[in-house]
Amino acid sequence: MASRTMASGTMASGTTAPGTTALGSQTADMGPTLAHMTLAVVWHFWIAVPLAFGAVVAVIATIVGYLNKVTSTRYPRD
Repeated sequence: MASRTMASGTMASGTTAPGTTALGSQTADMGPTLAHMTLAVVWHFWIAVPLAFGAVVAVIATIVGYLNKVTSTRYPRD
């Protein structure tokens, strides 16, 4: 009788199938490596710099535009 693998990676006889752990994940697929996680952290910090700078510039531009619009109607040019 051939043994079948269940969804959890455990064979019907109670042993684990080749290439899987007791939890059912593949041993070849161990997830992200340390290099990938390090690159993700570095990318995360460096993408924050232009986003924060852009947000500050947008707020300043909004304030300057508002003040320019308000003062131009209050004190029109001749």
